Amino acid sequence: MKPQRTRGEYRIVMKKWFVLICMLMVSFGCARTRADFAPLSIDSSTSKTGGDILLTTGDLDQPYEELGVIFVKGRCARYKKIVERLRSKAKKIGADAVIKIEFGNHYYRRRPSCRGIAVSFK
Repeated sequence: MKPQRTRGEYRIVMKKWFVLICMLMVSFGCARTRADFAPLSIDSSTSKTGGDILLTTGDLDQPYEELGVIFVKGRCARYKKIVERLRSKAKKIGADAVIKIEFGNHYYRRRPSCRGIAVSFK
């Protein structure tokens, strides 16, 4: 039979658990990284189309080369601004299109975010 803990012992154990949980929350919160573009290769040329960037949640039928992954998150409340940022980043890196776009909320803060694969047409 286990001996009963006194109130003082119970409080000490609970304080230790509380400190441990707080330390874990802080360590996971500080471990986040933020990357706008993760290139798949060093060579990145300018956009071949020179026009508007094609955005799609699906795949393309024509041949393409993957340039990297674009991730955009923001504090604004509208996805329209996020899509504008995605398009401008794609144009900046020389992509012709962004495919397989996924929309969501970043972590628990309910901030809109999206990511997609930047591609260049062959």
